[in-house]
This record gives sequence, C-alpha cells and structure tokens, in this order.
Amino acid sequence: MVNRRTIPLAADARLRQVIMDTGATNFASEIAEVARTCSAQGGPLYAASCIGIGKGSQQWSEEDIKKLEIDLVGAFARGCLAAGTERFGLLSAAGSSAKSWIRYARIMGEKEDAVRSLGFKRLAIFRPGIIAGNAHTPGFLALLGRFVPGSFGTIDQDDIGRAFVGEFLHGQDGTTILENAAMKRRSPPTPACGDFLVDWPLYFVSGRSPNSSRRSEFGDSGHCRISISDVSKIAADRPLSKM
Repeated sequence: MVNRRTIPLAADARLRQVIMDTGATNFASEIAEVARTCSAQGGPLYAASCIGIGKGSQQWSEEDIKKLEIDLVGAFARGCLAAGTERFGLLSAAGSSAKSWIRYARIMGEKEDAVRSLGFKRLAIFRPGIIAGNAHTPGFLALLGRFVPGSFGTIDQDDIGRAFVGEFLHGQDGTTILENAAMKRRSPPTPACGDFLVDWPLYFVSGRSPNSSRRSEFGDSGHCRISISDVSKIAADRPLSKM
C-alpha cells in the first residue's frame, strides 16, 4: 500500500506501506519505479485506482476535487502505463458523465475520460451506487439504498473488491464499464487467490503465483499478498485532506 501518510493496517505481515508525497511533481515517475520493481518479480501486474473523497466532497471546491480525482489519479495511471502495466481498474461512480450538470458526476466523468485517453490495453471502470460497508457511508443510507433498484442502489464494498479481482483475471481487452449488477456478477462466492501491491486507494496487483516465495521487505519482494477476504480494501476509500 503506497500512502501519503502512515495509517493503521490489518495485522498481516504480508501487507506493507510505502509512503510517498502524492502531491510531488515527480509522483508519476516514482509510481513507475515502484511498478517496475513489481514487474521485475515476474507475472502480470495490474493497477487499480480507488481514490475518493467520501462524504466530505460538498465542502471541497471544484478545483480541489479535480486535483485529487483527475490530477492525482492521472499521475498514478501515467506512471503505471510508463512502466508497462497493461491492465488498469478505475473506481468511479454511478451516473458519471463529463456532460453531467451534477458537479461530482461531471468530475468523475472527466476522470474516466482522462484515464481512458491514456490507452491501457485493458481498462475496467467501476461505477458503484451507494457503497455499503464503507466507513464513510452512513448505515441508514446503505439500508435505504437496498430499496433503490439499478445502478444507484446499494452494493457491498466486498462485492466491488471481488469484482476488481474478477475483472483483472477474466476481463477482456478494451474498455469495460461495470455498474452494480455487473459487479455483483463479477463477485464470485469462492475465493480467488493472488498477490496485491496496494497504493493507498491506488493499487498495484501482481499476478504472481500465491505459492511463489516472497520476502518480508518490500524492497526485496515488491509484493504484498492478501486473500480475497481482504480485497474489500480496494473499495474502501479514505478521505484526503485538501492538497
């Protein structure tokens, strides 16, 4: 997990943090270096961006939201692409469109367009409705959302995490957009093992065999292995203070 500041992690020696200055002008090149370190271990490398503001978005200016959702995510994506990463997963939101009159939906659409324009071989865009199980989603809202049909209703964050894994492993080349129903279909009831390198709500996922050897230090192995039960971390965004 590459983070801009240290946060508490699950008690698992396989999960590590690498602290980076996400606002640095060389952030993209630093991400590229980390990605190359991962790729050097063998096997395909996947990247996922699950960054988000959460419930504090109404207090942010449009400029600040774009710095996070477009500029930072764009830098991460460019760094991944520069290192040869071909498969990228992007967490967006239901109703996203660059032409929307709703500010947040419009910015999400602009973010999608920015990442799409980079030309990843395989790009999966996830557009959940209300995310249940997220610390920043009020429980009553998640409950009410279960009575809302379609893409704007509630989806469990574990389903989103499993959908990321399913799309990485079994998706098709080109751009794929997954809303609630598609993510639930992509969320298998049985675990799918794999190795993950996570970058705050931006992630690297390594396709290395779960039985391969690894070292405890990030600099030696470049890998952090987590099971499918931990994949919900992919969907759990954390609010970022103004950059």
